[in-house]
Amino acid sequence: MDEALRLFRTLLSLSYFREARIVLLLTKLDLFENNFKRKPRSVLCPEDTERDGDASALLMFITLEFLACNPYYNKKIELGYFDTTDTAQVLNFLEDLEGKITDDLRRAAGV
Repeated sequence: MDEALRLFRTLLSLSYFREARIVLLLTKLDLFENNFKRKPRSVLCPEDTERDGDASALLMFITLEFLACNPYYNKKIELGYFDTTDTAQVLNFLEDLEGKITDDLRRAAGV
């Protein structure tokens, strides 16, 4: 996870992305939950030594770690959570995102 966080932090700090909409997709949640049942929490996320709980608590910790990489506190990062094979989840997320982008463009154009 450290490498993923470093990469995400680096990408967010680039000037190219200062004005860009950022979308963070966390995928394979079903596999993550299965691993959580079989492996100790310290193996899945050694950075999170203070929390006890279930897979959803660990997922929230991971999400917050990624959101904390954002150097622009007023910049919203869109979040998407998906299982491995559920294409309907992805399509619904993309449709919602398209609607948000369209609304933002209309607002910016004064429509």
